[in-house]
Amino acid sequence: MSRKRRSADEGFKKVLTNRTNIKWLLTELLEVLPIQIGLEDIEVIATESINRQWRARRSDMVYKIKYKDAYICVLLEFQSSKEELIHLRVLEYMLLIQKKYTTKNLLPVVIPVVLYTGEEKWTPATCFEQNVVYGEDFKQFVQKFSLVFVDVRMIDDEKLLKSPNLLAAALYVDKVSDNPEKVAERLEYLSKHVKFSEEQKEEFCEWLYHVVLKGYGFSDEEVDEFLFKSDFLRLGVNEMFLNTAEKIRKGLEKELEKERKQGIQQGIQQGKEQALLEVAQKMIEEGAEDSFIAKVTGLDMERIRQLRSKRSK
Repeated sequence: MSRKRRSADEGFKKVLTNRTNIKWLLTELLEVLPIQIGLEDIEVIATESINRQWRARRSDMVYKIKYKDAYICVLLEFQSSKEELIHLRVLEYMLLIQKKYTTKNLLPVVIPVVLYTGEEKWTPATCFEQNVVYGEDFKQFVQKFSLVFVDVRMIDDEKLLKSPNLLAAALYVDKVSDNPEKVAERLEYLSKHVKFSEEQKEEFCEWLYHVVLKGYGFSDEEVDEFLFKSDFLRLGVNEMFLNTAEKIRKGLEKELEKERKQGIQQGIQQGKEQALLEVAQKMIEEGAEDSFIAKVTGLDMERIRQLRSKRSK
């Protein structure tokens, strides 16, 4: 079962609008804030309210965090593929945010965070000036900012498992997204070790829908039938994880059976072709004309000429 690059934007964006998840991400996983914050200190900002063209970037999130008598902003980029000049796009978004939330001619601090979920190894520069040629010779003219880069696959499992947070569970599964069998194993593990509220269960169900099941090539009809037209949402959290793991394994079996049948068919076809080649070779030895050989075997003239040329060497 091959992994598609996938509708993660929609699945993770829903999870990342939950302020409980955001607080855990910023204070416990990333540790980018110098203060303790409460849920009431977090405001989720719709990116299209900052710039209408931004709505196309569905994986971007912006948060306003209360800080002293003002606020800071956090820009979260959910990146699923390498982009070497990501600093340039991040800078553009940072300037849009600062322009939108300028107060008394003062700009808010913007903390850019890139959360990378891609399968290809990527270690980008974290400082903007590292991407500017000869920037060290013109330091007073080069923009200076750093971004926080987090490769999801490098996050320690124990750090994710010790948190009852829904986002932690989602990242724990997503770390092995290129291996459906491991995804199933992790879902089974979570069924025994996590407890979610009803609200969290529905959010995780939405994440499973967009990121896991659709990502593995299940059709919309299959996923809708499994998640929304059955009693899936009525299940307890443990059963929900176990049923999803079973669904993935059945998908694996279905794909393996399909590959097995294709292999058998290819073998039969190769056997037929080899037999025809042997017949053509025999007819060449008997002095038959190429046009007659083609008529009898169905081989094209070029292939027959190759056989004849190979025999004459």
